[in-house]
Amino acid sequence: MEGYIRSNETKGRLSDLFMMFRTKGFMPIELPELVKDIFRIMDKCRNCTITAIDRELEELGWGLNIMDNATYELITSIVEGNVS
Repeated sequence: MEGYIRSNETKGRLSDLFMMFRTKGFMPIELPELVKDIFRIMDKCRNCTITAIDRELEELGWGLNIMDNATYELITSIVEGNVS
């Protein structure tokens, strides 16, 4: 995850991402591992869909329907370095 933190804007985006996951019921202690798992999935599959990521997360034990469009776009902007 540290490789994706390039700027203060990216840190702000990560804070936003953590807040999105908090509103979905995840505990703060779970968030770093959840985000790392998502980044690992996206590293393996450069053109991942929301459905594909959700399937992988479910297989890892995170539950169902974790990703939505807003979460996906935010994560993609962090991974691709397109923070605007």
